[in-house]
Amino acid sequence: MEKKQEKTQRLLKWSFICGLIGLVISSILGLAISKAFNDYFNNAWVNLLFETRQKHYKYIKNLPSKNIVVVLFDDESDRKLNTFWPYDRAESAKVIDFLRLAGTKAVLFDILYSTPSIDKPDSDLKLAQAVKKAGNIVLGAKFIFEKNVKRDAEITVLKEKFAVNPEYSAKNSSNEDFFFDKEDQYYDVPFKQLLKATKSIGFFNMPQRQDVTRESFLMLCNENECFPSLSFSYLLDLVDTRSFKINTGKWFQIKDIKIPVDNKNLYYVNWLGTGLAAPPGNKYIYDTVSAWQLIESYNSISQLAEETGKTDRQVFQEWYTNQNDLRLKKDPDIFKNKIVFVGVSSSGAHDLINTPIGTLPGVYSHAFVLDNLINQNFIRIMPFYINFVILLILCFFTSFTIIVASSKDSITFQLLPAGYFILFCMLCIELFGKWNIIINWFTPALGIGLSAFIAFLGYFVLEGKDKKRVKEAMSNYLSPQILKMVIENPEKLKPSASTRKELTILFSDIRGFTTFSESNPPELVVRMLNEYHSEMTAIIFKNKGTLDKFIGDAIMAFWGAPVDVEDHAMLAIKSAVEMQQKLVELNSIWSKVYKHSVHIGIGINTEEVVVGNIGSERFMDYTVIGDGVNLAARLEGLNKTYNTSIIISEHTLRQVEDRVEVNFLDNVKVKGKTTETKIYELIQIKGNELDDTEEYYYEEI
Repeated sequence: MEKKQEKTQRLLKWSFICGLIGLVISSILGLAISKAFNDYFNNAWVNLLFETRQKHYKYIKNLPSKNIVVVLFDDESDRKLNTFWPYDRAESAKVIDFLRLAGTKAVLFDILYSTPSIDKPDSDLKLAQAVKKAGNIVLGAKFIFEKNVKRDAEITVLKEKFAVNPEYSAKNSSNEDFFFDKEDQYYDVPFKQLLKATKSIGFFNMPQRQDVTRESFLMLCNENECFPSLSFSYLLDLVDTRSFKINTGKWFQIKDIKIPVDNKNLYYVNWLGTGLAAPPGNKYIYDTVSAWQLIESYNSISQLAEETGKTDRQVFQEWYTNQNDLRLKKDPDIFKNKIVFVGVSSSGAHDLINTPIGTLPGVYSHAFVLDNLINQNFIRIMPFYINFVILLILCFFTSFTIIVASSKDSITFQLLPAGYFILFCMLCIELFGKWNIIINWFTPALGIGLSAFIAFLGYFVLEGKDKKRVKEAMSNYLSPQILKMVIENPEKLKPSASTRKELTILFSDIRGFTTFSESNPPELVVRMLNEYHSEMTAIIFKNKGTLDKFIGDAIMAFWGAPVDVEDHAMLAIKSAVEMQQKLVELNSIWSKVYKHSVHIGIGINTEEVVVGNIGSERFMDYTVIGDGVNLAARLEGLNKTYNTSIIISEHTLRQVEDRVEVNFLDNVKVKGKTTETKIYELIQIKGNELDDTEEYYYEEI
């Protein structure tokens, strides 16, 4: 029961310390660590998460939509059409016309047709007519910081037709939370004809990042007007509304769609492409078509329409029914009822971005965003308080494990924090791979390392002091084997650990030493006494005894505390016999060196006594007290009366009677006692009891 209480108290003590370590480290890492520093490592980790998911997780939820197609003005188009970007705007009109004939659901342009052409007004007209005829075009626009030629007409159309009306659910929120920049901003939008012809407008500004683009704007504001991004604009058209709710720094809500945003109101893009390679013949994730194929196909259609007087749709339908007609450079079915993004990847355009899944044309960022929004396939970033709790738990268990490992000198336990780190990384990968959940990685990883270090340090500072004190205090009293056990559990030496238990106590005293000490120099007396005590102590320690004290030339020792010792009565008797045998060897040397020999008397008693740290608050002695101790001392003195060497009590004999040969001496009564005790002279140990005693040795603790 007492042992269980000791363990419980020890567990509570270190649990409190580990909880304190976890709380301090979590607070420091969660609140004080540089955000830029934290973001740097977390971003690198997120890049790894996307890469791992793309290679190893094959879940439909994270596959790119088959309803999105990308058309690129690419290097191949440059070669086929023998031109370079920017193309004549009539070419863009042909792309739109072909997509109209193919039956696309919507076409979104990641291209800005800003000012009217000076030398090719017909091309502008063709583009505007194509946009109006299609009726499903979302054109690109952007915020800029250089005030261009004043274009009040375009700005008026922009604000009247395409501004959105957000409703803020949080107090003190305003359009200022969605300013692209706090400095002056200006609109760069399609020219007036085009602006009037298009169904919708979307801004395609992206957050500027030095390494990898991870987020996207959903809405940008300037003064009193707000405008959606390219993909967000189409989503508003899709659900037929220009109004939505905003909880700043948390979410956008359009009808029943709730879109998470970070504290800067940025949408964290779920860069898809998981598990499957790009479609056949494409190096990109979505079905990707080179613009020249659409342009050449429409050139053929319009030429025949002009020659025959038919409409372009009639010619297209005739060709479409003839599946072997090679004049269609691309199967129109790829575009039917699809959402098509049109962008530029031509080398001259320099419109490439770095993403967690590689370098892609900028138009792909908008395609991924729309894919996420339509399918509600969002990245979920754990909020601060959940990350903090995870950090606290990891710090606590790491420090607790290290302390337990240190107390047990267990290398296996000491390696467990590395296992925690690996399991935590696996958890992060699994949560992201299956459920798109991102946990803050850097601070928990750093927290595991810091907790392990501080726990090591704290344990060896706090517990090390206890062990050092125990070692220094007890190294002269305990055998190395027992001392090691006591150091591992120093609670055994606390005053509260004092207890009553059955022990075997041994007293020994030298006969004839007073004569020697009076007739020889002090240094000689001390040297001889030290030789004697060293040899006798070694025997006691070898037999797992505890040295209580030296009383001049007398020795007091006991067996069975501070740690339990099996068969302690027999071990004490072995020690007594071996001490007598060792004295014969010493006398043979001393008679020559000191011209003197001595004899010793030994008394042994086994009885229940009080054992523990006894003394004042500053000075304590680990010892035993009680009538059983007094009897052992009395037995040692009776050796003079009965002219014997070793006397044991009936209590000791009761535990070893089958293994020793004794001679009954008398009944004695200890002072203060009314009952008498039988005492016996120890003659010898039967059999080979002395031969199987393990050899005594010193070891470093």
